[in-house]
Amino acid sequence: MVPRRDLLRWAALGSLASALPVPAMAADPGATLATGFDHRALDRQAAALAAAPYRAVNTSLPAPFATLNPGQYQAIRAKQSAWVWPGGTHGFMLEPLHRGPIFANPVALNVVDGGKVTPLAYSPGQFDFGDLKVPDGLPDLGFSGFALHAPDVTGVRHKIAEFQGASFFRAIAPRQNFGITARALSIRTADLRGEEFPQFRSFWIETPAPAAASLRLHALIDSPSAAAVVHITLHTGDATIIDVETVLFARAPLDHFGMGAMAGAYFYGPLAAHASDLLRPQVHQIDGLSINTGTHDWIWRPVSNRKTLQVSVFADNSPQGFGLLQRDRRFGDYQDETHHDEAKPSLWIEPLGTWGDGGLELVEIPSSAEANANIVLAFRPTATLDNGAMLRFAYRQFWCWHPPDHAPLARVTTTLGGIGSKATWRAFIIEFQDDSFASASATTGLSARIDVNPGRLEGHNIAVEREDRKVRVQFEFNPDGADMCELRVVLMKAGHNISETWLYRWTS
Repeated sequence: MVPRRDLLRWAALGSLASALPVPAMAADPGATLATGFDHRALDRQAAALAAAPYRAVNTSLPAPFATLNPGQYQAIRAKQSAWVWPGGTHGFMLEPLHRGPIFANPVALNVVDGGKVTPLAYSPGQFDFGDLKVPDGLPDLGFSGFALHAPDVTGVRHKIAEFQGASFFRAIAPRQNFGITARALSIRTADLRGEEFPQFRSFWIETPAPAAASLRLHALIDSPSAAAVVHITLHTGDATIIDVETVLFARAPLDHFGMGAMAGAYFYGPLAAHASDLLRPQVHQIDGLSINTGTHDWIWRPVSNRKTLQVSVFADNSPQGFGLLQRDRRFGDYQDETHHDEAKPSLWIEPLGTWGDGGLELVEIPSSAEANANIVLAFRPTATLDNGAMLRFAYRQFWCWHPPDHAPLARVTTTLGGIGSKATWRAFIIEFQDDSFASASATTGLSARIDVNPGRLEGHNIAVEREDRKVRVQFEFNPDGADMCELRVVLMKAGHNISETWLYRWTS
């Protein structure tokens, strides 16, 4: 478990900073620090980078690396002799990752040991290229990122995290498969002006102590609109916990950026129609958005593969927590021995400090392929950043089976949607689960508050399944010609909410 003093230290760093001017300095995005390592000097380096004109890096690759197919790229692996801390005595092992067609952006890797910074040098001899024919005399291609390996709670070593592509990184808890991806910085997601993808430029990874359960690293990020430094501490355990402190410097005015951003794939399931000849009953890495609002109201919002782009904003002031979760953990609901979607991580975020006014922005993107990360979530602050301003914020990530924080209320476990008793009506079934539902007294006097806007509720019923500790709400509504309706359902007893609030946007 993460020490309480560390949590308080991160919380102190987490308050949103006021918009502060940044002094102009010279910038070199790949530079190491000449006089020993000082992680706060990286903040000044990012400020200098943001004060200078943006310079895109050269992402070109020689043959055959520019045209590799996915199988060829995945076959490229760093030899164990090229790993950092390969014996595992430090608790972690670092595997450098090669560049390829998708991951063409070069990233500088630096290892910090005893205050000394050592750049990790590239050599073709560090890699096993499989059946790929690689020409002699390759130039310095650099790296696309790195993976971290560590022992799980049973002592078995496996890959637990990857930092690769744009400003993306991902992690898993023990016995999980990779799925959802975090974004260190998001800019203009689903914006008509076009999304901007900030890029990792350099990493500094501190050598952990022997048999350590935590690792500290730092990343420099650059984009046309901003530069940033991200200070990260990764902790292993029953869940992989990642503490993130971001220091953001605006190179241009920023009126649409995301904090605590993440993206996952939802191809089809109970709320997305699919062709009848598809073998698997469900395909998704995550199935819904959970929010613990700033006023401690709990919301569950199922996600779906939409026919058209949908952007939903849940206005809030300093949310207590939020994340994209995989709640359905039953193998039989997926029937997939290859991908095991039931074992994909949930990602829960606890903001540290006060994030202020804004809203959770949920983007649902139509997708024709199961690998597409078409569900994107981030907290979008109301405040904007002027050119030259600085913003500091922090949060804690839980890559987990189940979030550490959950509603002291009945929880939504299943959402089904389909045609109603008339061709133009729609019907939904929502299952709420709570241990108290095993008691007859707990389920006596239950009611469901159902709101439909626009449209009309055409009837509902409630069924209790005490053996399974579930209450099922079924309802139908008439859209009255509307092509979009906002739906809301909550279980009530004696005038009080006894469940989290189910929200959904129906679209025709």
